[in-house]
Amino acid sequence: MARPTSDALCAAITADPALCSWSVDATPHHPAERGFTDDGEDIALSFPVTDDA
Repeated sequence: MARPTSDALCAAITADPALCSWSVDATPHHPAERGFTDDGEDIALSFPVTDDA
């Protein structure tokens, strides 16, 4: 995804018990991101994290 998630959207997504949320700090080669994984459906989405998000 191209834009960060809002706190409200993140809360709504994490309310679903089928989803696992995760985050990764920035590295010199990759930006910080947070995402959600549904192992039952074999799908994951990630969103950038910015200092103002």
